[in-house]
Amino acid sequence: MLLFMTVSHQLEIANEIRSEGLFLNKTRKGSGKHVKANTERRSPNERRELSMIPFSAEEFLNVFARYNVAVWPAQLFLYAIALCAIGLSFQRSRDFSRSINGLLSALWLWSGIAYHTVFFSRINSAAYLFGAFFILQSILFFYAGVWKRELSFSFANNSHGIIGGLFFIYALVIYPVLSYELGHRYPMTPTFGVPCPTIIFTFGMLLWARREVPLYIAIIPFLWSLVGVSAALSLGMKEDFGLVIAGLLGFILILLRNRMQRASTDSIGLARKSSSADQSNSRTARGPI
Repeated sequence: MLLFMTVSHQLEIANEIRSEGLFLNKTRKGSGKHVKANTERRSPNERRELSMIPFSAEEFLNVFARYNVAVWPAQLFLYAIALCAIGLSFQRSRDFSRSINGLLSALWLWSGIAYHTVFFSRINSAAYLFGAFFILQSILFFYAGVWKRELSFSFANNSHGIIGGLFFIYALVIYPVLSYELGHRYPMTPTFGVPCPTIIFTFGMLLWARREVPLYIAIIPFLWSLVGVSAALSLGMKEDFGLVIAGLLGFILILLRNRMQRASTDSIGLARKSSSADQSNSRTARGPI
């Protein structure tokens, strides 16, 4: 509840932060050596034309700066949500899958409203559409996992479980460290709760699903992971190459596991039918008593 109270609070703060270059100028004084040379030589308008993206890298990083300052300390609650979801997946005495789905739903709702609608929309009008898709994904997690109970999670010591764990480590640990090493100093850095690390985390959780993952659950995360290519190549967000890998690998593994589970279910069904037919034939062969 406290997490979503922060959303309404940041709406007021966002209206007070007007200057596009406020944090950018301050940050450059301490870490100017980390800014790419080709970025320094070009004006924002030139970079927009070259990347075909309606904003510059500086404007993009400045969104994170305003977001991080305005929502603090919500980032700590978002990390807590992620760690709680992982911890609940290890519970064997009780199934906490509905709670995990509720947490995933909260993460996507936060990203759709707090990041896309409130902050990213200031430099890109398409952010309202992006926010709508993230809110839709939040609703899908609630529908499939909380209401219908079609999604259940637990760690399994297999390839899916290990790769899912690696996605968690990348989203929560490696992503921010790599971002720092690439020169994206706080607050001008994507923190957990904004789209890219959230989607990497989501694919990790989907790989921990016990049963077949409904395809409609994975479509939006997969499509957004492809957006990471443009951010990585055009905006210098090289940490987002991990998003592309997580999206492609995660989606393929989900499809393969769905097919295997479907085949296993069909085999069990055929075996039961065959057993029932054998029992019926046996009774017929014995005739009436």
